[in-house]
Amino acid sequence: MKHEGYFHSDYRNLLLTGYFFPGTVYTGKYLATKGIKYDFGQKDQQYMVVCSGHKIDFKNNVWTVIGASDQSIKEGDLISLNKIIGLKHHEIGYYLHSHGTSNHENVTPISKQQQVTICSDRGIDNDWLIQRYNFTTSYDVGHLMNGDIVSLYHINTNKPALYSNTVLLGDGSQEVSCYGDGSEKNNKWRIELIN
Repeated sequence: MKHEGYFHSDYRNLLLTGYFFPGTVYTGKYLATKGIKYDFGQKDQQYMVVCSGHKIDFKNNVWTVIGASDQSIKEGDLISLNKIIGLKHHEIGYYLHSHGTSNHENVTPISKQQQVTICSDRGIDNDWLIQRYNFTTSYDVGHLMNGDIVSLYHINTNKPALYSNTVLLGDGSQEVSCYGDGSEKNNKWRIELIN
């Protein structure tokens, strides 16, 4: 079920440290956190990332584009496509994160795929390659704009793409993982800039 017309699309450029809502193209739900902690020990606090709700929730759905872990950024710069970036959850202040799986540990609870979390530590596990999807040339160049359809690839685990599972959690949220090469509809995210 597609919600192509659900998102706003006035095509303004997205700037570094600008606030936005990433929503999955496939279901129209937004990338969020619900405060559900993964148990990695007292010194490693990480929260589950999900897709939740068709309406914007300013507490759970707002993200900021930041520079990659080893790059400084200048606030207000345009975000180039095909660039390694980081994403920071606005409310909690943690970073979008993924990590490798070993012996089937650190996987998502239902689909058993590579976990996507938010965590407080900034590092290379928080780096993502952002590419705009283009129906004719696979991926596009230029700058990220409001309404763009993008895929995000996790750098440190050999670039699996951010994936919105059709698997539903008990509250109706969708499980989010890293899975696939970015070509599936579940790997497509639409950027919605906050005015």
